[in-house]
Amino acid sequence: MLTYETLKQKPKELLALTGLARREFDELLPAFAKALAAAEARARPKPKKRQRAPGGGRKPGLRTVEDKLLFVLVYTPCMAAISAERQEFGSRVMWASIIGQTGLAWLLAAVVFQGGLLLGLG
Repeated sequence: MLTYETLKQKPKELLALTGLARREFDELLPAFAKALAAAEARARPKPKKRQRAPGGGRKPGLRTVEDKLLFVLVYTPCMAAISAERQEFGSRVMWASIIGQTGLAWLLAAVVFQGGLLLGLG
């Protein structure tokens, strides 16, 4: 899986994927961590009687704040970027870009997941 730990050793790949140099990524990280903690606190449901002890279930794939920030930066562009792409290149290219990125992400996720299952990792 693509993680910040592996990408921070490859500055050209980090820049190509996120548009940020490592120094810029590290500068953005504290603000992102603060915003993420606030969002998670708001989304956390009120405690109620549980059938199982806390901590059960599948562990999240994106465990560190760095990996979560990397995912946000690599994910499909925001609506402003998509509308700019539409204005510059037209609707056909915009939709091809959106569908292509999403399709490639789903395909790679499926390949990695199935590969992990075949290797007995899942």
